[in-house]
Amino acid sequence: MRNLAIVLMLVAGAVMGFAGAEGEGSSAGDFTLSPPGTYPVVEPTYEFDVVTIYLSHESSGRPGDSKFSAFLEDLTNVRVNFVDVIESGAAGEKINLMLASGDLPDVLMTPFHINAQTTYQHGVTGTFQRLNELIDSHMPALKRELEKWPQYQAQLTMPDGGIYNLPELEAGCFHCRFQIKFWMYKPWFDKLGLEFPPTTTDELYEVLKAFKEGDPNGNGIADEIPMLGASTGWNALPLNFIMNAFTYTRRGTYGGYLERMPDSMRFVANTPEWREGLRYLHRLYDEGLIGRETFTQKNDQAKATIENPDIELVGSFPAGWFGVMTVNGGGTGRFADFKPIAPLKGPAGAQHTTYFPPQIRYHTFITAAEEHPEIVAQWANWFYEDPLVNGNLGMDFLEEGVHWRYLTAEEKTKGYVARDGSPAVTWPLETKTYGEVKRDDGWSRTTLRWGPVGTRALPPEFANDPSKQEWILMVTTRDMYQPLLKENYVPANLVFDEDVQDELADLTATIAGGTGLVEQWSTEFIVGSRDIDDQGQWDTYVNELERAGVERYVQIWEDTLRNAGYVN
Repeated sequence: MRNLAIVLMLVAGAVMGFAGAEGEGSSAGDFTLSPPGTYPVVEPTYEFDVVTIYLSHESSGRPGDSKFSAFLEDLTNVRVNFVDVIESGAAGEKINLMLASGDLPDVLMTPFHINAQTTYQHGVTGTFQRLNELIDSHMPALKRELEKWPQYQAQLTMPDGGIYNLPELEAGCFHCRFQIKFWMYKPWFDKLGLEFPPTTTDELYEVLKAFKEGDPNGNGIADEIPMLGASTGWNALPLNFIMNAFTYTRRGTYGGYLERMPDSMRFVANTPEWREGLRYLHRLYDEGLIGRETFTQKNDQAKATIENPDIELVGSFPAGWFGVMTVNGGGTGRFADFKPIAPLKGPAGAQHTTYFPPQIRYHTFITAAEEHPEIVAQWANWFYEDPLVNGNLGMDFLEEGVHWRYLTAEEKTKGYVARDGSPAVTWPLETKTYGEVKRDDGWSRTTLRWGPVGTRALPPEFANDPSKQEWILMVTTRDMYQPLLKENYVPANLVFDEDVQDELADLTATIAGGTGLVEQWSTEFIVGSRDIDDQGQWDTYVNELERAGVERYVQIWEDTLRNAGYVN
């Protein structure tokens, strides 16, 4: 396997390769390019085809009709032809089919659904064009930013030294790094005289039991659902949050159910601690403290129950933020009364927060179909020129002096912070409640963004307006979740050796995937279709994991992290 020295040499070589001149303008067949960083980019007008995605709760999925499209085309003389705009929920499957068939547009733009491994796989085979030389000669702004932030340069550079995509970065999303959160309906605590917040698993049990038996909605009917989750939605299943009170837990297909130790990787989902966590969850489910629909319904269905207009029915839910399961700034208004609690302490003293380190998104891919990648590269360089201005224009078409301004020298002395707690640089003149209106003036998730740090001030009055969710998310993350950060998390954007990629993909799907052994058996233990107290059934589960290759799964991860310098 490649060792750390080789990987560092490759990354260093890529950085050194960026030292070339920025160019004086050039010819591309029938097109004339301006010098990089000057506009228009090209004469005459150039057009390329794009497939992209959108999130239905953020935009209407018509980026070609946006103000930003008109602005960017007028500036650059490059026209983007959106041949397909796919809702994100269906995009993963469609993108995989496109990659498998080779029937690709000139450019593929998506912040989700393509990871480092897929980027490398399709880069070395030529599906995605290698961009090192283009960045060197046509993208001075991106070159500058990568030299400024070598940790993201390292994530972008593949093991062969190649760069095969243009990166997106939203490091300012501080709360996204600690996204396993839990929200509880504070009025029910007040109605029942309960102490808020619960801090241990025992205290949570007592609160949920009181929610079920104490008629906190006051209708004289036992219709309360103490905890409700969903099988879809950002961290809307209770497994991660609850299990972190027993052992460090990260669900998913990237490092799923692994904990990094100083000299090894540890699989947690076959341990005595995991079994105790399942016992606890089964007790909650068996006593009706977790809604029966939790493991089968989608989050929109859960949201409909929580937003029931007649009477409040739900006392708590897990989610990355409260808008996953409530209507932020609207609906019944209950969103404002669901308050966050800190990670719980378990019966053996365990208390963890799942950490997702800042990472680039593998966003824009120039495919083999594109005949003039130098034009696309020089066009895309605009997105990296001014992280303060261009990111705002791309996402929401927020204009300086209309929607935001720079802080004055006096204001900078007042200690205003951005959404990641870092010193603010800009001030919002207009703030939209997330989810209340569609982001149709900009490109929303289609756009390339580059935000290494947060810059936009959170006005102090946001503290009194829960619909301005970034304030409560920043404070919650800073005060409740970040203090529990340990060095046991899985690092971001690792790329595995070619000779183990297929093997790891199979192991991951079998063991840690959404339909894998851990999730299947854990759900069955929780809902009682398997008996968590039956030693024979537990042994069968552990043996199934062994037959599936859990030891090899751990070894591949451990070897990769050791070669990258993360374990001894």
